[in-house]
Amino acid sequence: MKQWNDYGGSFTDLAKNGDIVDSEIVDYFNEVLPPHTKKTDDAQIIQCSEPLRSDGNGFLYITFIKFNEKVKQKAQDIKFKMPVINQWQFFEALHVDKIFN
Repeated sequence: MKQWNDYGGSFTDLAKNGDIVDSEIVDYFNEVLPPHTKKTDDAQIIQCSEPLRSDGNGFLYITFIKFNEKVKQKAQDIKFKMPVINQWQFFEALHVDKIFN
């Protein structure tokens, strides 16, 4: 959070897909807008409800995912190539309902 505050710009200009973020950042975005949340056997997902942008496949959202031990193979299958276990990671991702079915 301190690095983002010191940066002074947009969070998405600073953060890159797969970056590990602290719970303070996740809490901040969780409180800004009502989030979409999902908990599966593989991960806990918190996603901002406002779309960030579109990539031609659909709208992308600021998304935070905390993968658990079961996710290693599934993460590769869904093209999250950098799963870090039990830490929050930032992604620009399709709607939460399209990430894990």
